[in-house]
Amino acid sequence: MKQHQLVFPIILALLTLNACTNKNFIPLYENTKPVEQTALLTAPIQIDLIYHNKQRKNLTPPYKSMVNYRLLPGKHLLGFQYQDMHTNEDNDQEVITSKTVLLRFTAEAGKSYQIDFDKPENYVAAKKLEEHFQISLSQNQKIIATSSYAAENIFEESLFSGASFSKSTEELFQESDVKLGDPSTSPEKNDAPIQHLKYWWTNASKTEQDNFNEWIKLN
Repeated sequence: MKQHQLVFPIILALLTLNACTNKNFIPLYENTKPVEQTALLTAPIQIDLIYHNKQRKNLTPPYKSMVNYRLLPGKHLLGFQYQDMHTNEDNDQEVITSKTVLLRFTAEAGKSYQIDFDKPENYVAAKKLEEHFQISLSQNQKIIATSSYAAENIFEESLFSGASFSKSTEELFQESDVKLGDPSTSPEKNDAPIQHLKYWWTNASKTEQDNFNEWIKLN
């Protein structure tokens, strides 16, 4: 009799776990919407979604190789991090967490999008990715957006907390143009090096770009 009493809670727990694991997607909106009125965003399990428009996210997706998110149509500003566990040189398990990158795109209802990145094969590669993490966004196997490094203050009051909650997604989307390193905008002295590089590359002549490419090859 005691065995039967133990078996039922175990079966119930397994069924509950299975139901959670088999969830098809994580909605990034509050109200219930028909699937055909949303867009699908798929990301590898190692890529954590930590920001969406004006909100910090703390999601616990089912542990599958790919995670499905559903978004409403419109403009989206998303923050991502790489996080995974690797065996380090001392044969210990070490969690590798990358710097935050931002991805900005406009989703369309009924469309599917996928996030891709160069998955590190070992600890050494993961440590390199920790400082140089980049992702791309594809639709129908065509890249439509790439990530930019978040400035150190990107998630402070100016974008994602405090006063930013009074701003619309449209305002955040436009405000991020300069903060993400708009190559047509002259960078400030304290901006990230990548912003300076993008600006000068965009404004360089074809000859200057060719000379710079040759310099990279030699260095």
